[in-house]
Amino acid sequence: MTTIPDSIYALSVKLDRIEKRIDETKSEINARLDKIEARCLRLERLAVFNNNISHDRFVIMPFADGSLPTEPPHNLPAIKYDFELSKLSEADSIAYYQGYYPGKEVPRGENNQQILVAILEAMRSP
Repeated sequence: MTTIPDSIYALSVKLDRIEKRIDETKSEINARLDKIEARCLRLERLAVFNNNISHDRFVIMPFADGSLPTEPPHNLPAIKYDFELSKLSEADSIAYYQGYYPGKEVPRGENNQQILVAILEAMRSP
């Protein structure tokens, strides 16, 4: 005959197994969600790229992390036409560069030309 402590122990073991399976399932779901988010960002960037190479007016290209340059926390001015790049302040052009090329050293040169060219390339590439 099974005693109450034995029953409690058996129940505890079963609950531990269930908890472990739940944790494994949560990890699998989170990994899948990460993949879906990465694919969505890639699709969004491709759609923007497709627009930006086929029209004179740009659609805002999301930064590498998926955030939009014109929304918080960045709040950068929108670039709708390539001539507007030259109107960016040095601080804004650096912020755009860092958003499109995280972890890369910001090029230093005369009148930010390298930075502006890199921003334009980022807005026109998927």
